[in-house]
Amino acid sequence: MPDVVARWRELAFSLSQLPIFCILSLSLSLSLSLSLWPQSPSSFPLDPRLCLRQSDCQGGNSSFMAKLLALTVLGLVLAFLGERFMAYRQRMKVSYQVHPVEPPSCHLIQGLENGSEDIDILPSGLAFISTGLKFPGFHSFAPDKPGEIFLMDLNEDEPKAWALPIRNGFDVQSFSPHGICTFVDKDNAVYLYVVNHPQMKSTVEIFRFEGDSLFHLKTITHELLSSVNDIVVLGPEQFYATNDHYFTNHFLGKLEIFLDLHWTNVIYYGPGEVKEVANRISLANGIATSPDKKYIYVAASTTQSIHIMKRHDNWNLTLEKVLPVDSLLDNLSVDPDTGDVWAGCVPSGLKLLNYDPADPPGTEVLRIQNILSQKPIVTMVYANNGSVLQGTSVAAVYKQKMLSPSSFPVDPRHSPWQSDCQGGHCSVMAKLLKLTVLGLVLAFFGERFMTLRQRINTFSHEVHPVEPPSCHLIQGIENGSEDIDILPSGLAFISTGLKYPGLPSFAPDKPGEIFLMDLNEDEPKPWALPIRNAFDVQSFNPHGICTFIDKDNAVYLYVVNHPQMKSTVEIFRFEGDSLFHLKTITHELLSSYSLEDWMERQPQSQGTWGQCLPLISAGCVTLVKSPSQCLRKLWSHWISAKPVQTCWSRGRLPIHSPLLQGSHRSTPSHPISLHPFISQSSDPSFAGALINIFIDVFCFCGICMSRWPHSMQALSSQSNRFKPRE
Repeated sequence: MPDVVARWRELAFSLSQLPIFCILSLSLSLSLSLSLWPQSPSSFPLDPRLCLRQSDCQGGNSSFMAKLLALTVLGLVLAFLGERFMAYRQRMKVSYQVHPVEPPSCHLIQGLENGSEDIDILPSGLAFISTGLKFPGFHSFAPDKPGEIFLMDLNEDEPKAWALPIRNGFDVQSFSPHGICTFVDKDNAVYLYVVNHPQMKSTVEIFRFEGDSLFHLKTITHELLSSVNDIVVLGPEQFYATNDHYFTNHFLGKLEIFLDLHWTNVIYYGPGEVKEVANRISLANGIATSPDKKYIYVAASTTQSIHIMKRHDNWNLTLEKVLPVDSLLDNLSVDPDTGDVWAGCVPSGLKLLNYDPADPPGTEVLRIQNILSQKPIVTMVYANNGSVLQGTSVAAVYKQKMLSPSSFPVDPRHSPWQSDCQGGHCSVMAKLLKLTVLGLVLAFFGERFMTLRQRINTFSHEVHPVEPPSCHLIQGIENGSEDIDILPSGLAFISTGLKYPGLPSFAPDKPGEIFLMDLNEDEPKPWALPIRNAFDVQSFNPHGICTFIDKDNAVYLYVVNHPQMKSTVEIFRFEGDSLFHLKTITHELLSSYSLEDWMERQPQSQGTWGQCLPLISAGCVTLVKSPSQCLRKLWSHWISAKPVQTCWSRGRLPIHSPLLQGSHRSTPSHPISLHPFISQSSDPSFAGALINIFIDVFCFCGICMSRWPHSMQALSSQSNRFKPRE
């Protein structure tokens, strides 16, 4: 038996070639790889528009994730099966319409009304015809009648076929003939080799033709001859045979063709040696040899092609080329005078299985001239929609006479199931397409959700407390805050009151505020700054903030605001104990980003606020003083893709306090180091999450290949970010 391990390796290789399966596998592995990459811990709420509903998958209870995983697997399976079914229907040419081609002169041969499978013609003009092939589950015109071999003399003007009696104790009742081949020895004795399927097994029967009878001589069986379809004889008990299935089990054989596994092969059988000489063929069917016996032709039915192989002295075969013919090939025959290859073909494979007298399987006969040349000529010699011939399996030529039988069923093992999608009625296909789409949607959203949860550390991340030597809470901001910016003088501006629909808020009916706190005091206390100059305080919803000092030492505060869930940048001037509103900045590009303050503060600033350039990128708003600095900032954010900021106290460890919930920023004051918040902060904004989702799914399609190396560079260099600032 062939090496089982090698076959399963070929199965993995075959599955990797499937388009949707390959895409889904790549997407899943890519997303999981990114989700498992070392990440900085998140803090609630870095961007409240990214917050997800907490599931019940906490504390080891993984029932929710188990269901989600099951949905994902179900989606992958449905998508895979749907894609395979559609590809199978395409290979079987279900919707193909036959365009009739009639030869100049054609008439029916009487006596073979039950159909036939194969024909082989002697140089004398005697034609042997096999008939009566049966297989369980498929239609047969004579289910209770054993198979027979017919003989016909093509030299007659009106040839008629008659059945040959079989002698020498052969079990005629179990005779189920398939492919046949004649052999004439040096004494001109005629032998007929017949592929037989008694009790659904595969044997090769050898008969001697004498008079008007066949005398049975020998039955050949071998483990490599497991599912024989056709045979070509080159010497006494020396022949090549095609196996049209790898599995002998009926169901597995169907599955093999459904998955389009190229596992069928060609076997050489000779005295003292039996071996595989060709493999990786998709449903190896008919086989024939060139007139000089130097080349072997093998019909690959489901790939609609002919494999042309060169024969060597040790009987091995090497593939020379593959010739596509765009038709479902069955048996091949060669014209001994011209070397032309003739092929019996079936236009639509499924019609062979779901036999309908009102819509019978059609017939095609191909002639391939100059098959060994660089430009062979393929000609449609005969085509019929089934009104005359139903499913021709072979076409043989003798003295410019073509013999092509009606052979339904041609080979009932060629297709794995019967479909009711006939005559334009495609309800099964429509339902399966819906299941495929549903499977893709479930697989995509299930995998995306698991990956997103992994990225924001909602699976099993636990905070390991790290306490500084001295730390105390600041009273007066019990409702939480979003951002902090500290002036060189020690005055700290604090934004508080950020709200977003669907997310928890400590003061849902209270507008946002800006607090001020003097860090020079021993026990600093924050107080709310009044806002003047007719600013709409009731819709104030502050997010990130940033201070700016001009050359005249005037202090300006830039605040990201979300009135009515929109995004604006408000500019205030700080005078005394109040904020005076100067300007509201809006732009179409300042729309769906989470505009967090991401600038590295400068102790001394130059210029005026009107000359300052706002730099906006995904997840940040900062102020730059010149076009060159703007370019440097843009380049830095593009290269890093998603920068991770870590603030350190001078000479101290990063702070993780169990008393704080969801820190957004840790800002060292000057000259005092005061850390009221968590020092490690990553900022996966909503827009950034969407960008990551699309990059994960489509990067392998080439859409984001130019961006992808930079993202990888940013991830690989992430560990270099966790260093104290100098």
